[in-house]
Parts: sequence; structure tokens; C-alpha cells
Amino acid sequence: MSTDSRSVLSLRGLSYRYPDGTAALEDVSLDLREGERLALMGPNGAGKSTLLLHLNALLDGDGNLEVDGMALSKATVRTIRQKVGLVFQNPDDQLFCPTVFEDVAFGPRNMGLPDTEVERRVHGSLQAVGLDGFERRNPAHLSIGEKKRAAIATVHAMRPLVFVLDEPTGNLDARGRRGLLDLLLSLEGAQIIVTHDLELVRAVCSRVLVMGAGRIVTEGAVPDILADPAKLEVWGLA
Repeated sequence: MSTDSRSVLSLRGLSYRYPDGTAALEDVSLDLREGERLALMGPNGAGKSTLLLHLNALLDGDGNLEVDGMALSKATVRTIRQKVGLVFQNPDDQLFCPTVFEDVAFGPRNMGLPDTEVERRVHGSLQAVGLDGFERRNPAHLSIGEKKRAAIATVHAMRPLVFVLDEPTGNLDARGRRGLLDLLLSLEGAQIIVTHDLELVRAVCSRVLVMGAGRIVTEGAVPDILADPAKLEVWGLA
């Protein structure tokens, strides 16, 4: 990634409290550059998943979000959700149609695209994630690795600027993990990846942002952040 690449996502001063008043996020800011793969790490309960839900406006806290130069507002929320594609940790939360084709077509159809373009995107996205020929398969009958790829395809078909992925290697065996790493490296677009998987971070990401108790604890280049085992333990990463 070039250091002078443009910003595709900027978040400033995000704070969020649950309905019971509990603070989930406190003054969180981040920037993502074009083509960058950013690892978002921290112990369970640090606020990572809550942060992800703000990045495509599924939650609405206090702060400012800008995507591709466009500030989040009621008028822009639909466009921002198309530009920032969220891949859930559990693919069963993303796959709800009777066939893989229908799941991947769901987003493009909601965009109002013509049928020919929907079909083109479905086939292209399934090919991109290694599921070419799975169009008529029932998602419930796929392996966990295949489900994760299908979930990524549902986002890929929207042609987002940013992929936001929550624990993409969770519950995968060694072969599935290797295949998923290769897939992440092949995707066009910037990525924010929530993960505890240090191998993934070293293989895929250039920068790490570490969270703790709803705040940014530290951030930096992957080799710098992962170099000190003692700090990794303090930050809940090892």
C-alpha cells in the first residue's frame, strides 16, 4: 500500500453506550487507506464487534463517519452500507435464502440492478471466492469453510470499497484457514479484520489497531505491534 494512497474510511470520536447506560466505545478514531488491510485486535469485550456495526451504520453512536469522502447522514446511509460490506463472524447470520445464488443476488437486487447484471455479479463473486458452480446449492448443506466463502461472496457482489470481516478464520481447520488467508489476499478493496489469529495478521495485514475496554490502546505496523510477547499478553493478544 502506498503511503500517499487516499483515505476510504475515516472515523472520528466515536462513543457509544448500550441502552442500560454501559459504555461500549469511548472516543474511538481510525483511518483506513485505499487497499489497506487493518487488523482490529483486543480481548473479548473490548468493543471490536460493536465498532464494526458502526462502520456501515447498523449502530448509531456519537461521532463522525466518512466513507469515500461522504459523511454519514440519513441521506447517505444507504450508499455507505453499499460501500462498506460487513461479513459476520457466523455465516449463518448472513445466509438465509434457499440457494447460494439467491443469497449472493440479494444485495445487487436490492440495489435495483437489472437481472443480467445481478447474474453477472453472482457468478463473478462466486468465482472470486472459489465457489464457482455452487449457485444451486443449499447454504445449509455447505461446510463451515464454504459458508464463510459464500458469506464473503454476498458482500463481494455489492462491489464495496471496504470489506469489514469479523473473525473470518474462526472455527476453520488448517486447510480452511490457509484457503481463507489466500482469499483475503486476493480480494480487491480495503479490509478491516477483527481477529485473534496472529498468523492471519502476519500473513495478510500491514497495520494493527489494538482495543481494550472500548478504547484504542495502541496502533502501529504489524512487525512492531507483534514483536513484544510481554505486551501482547498485557493487551490480551497472547
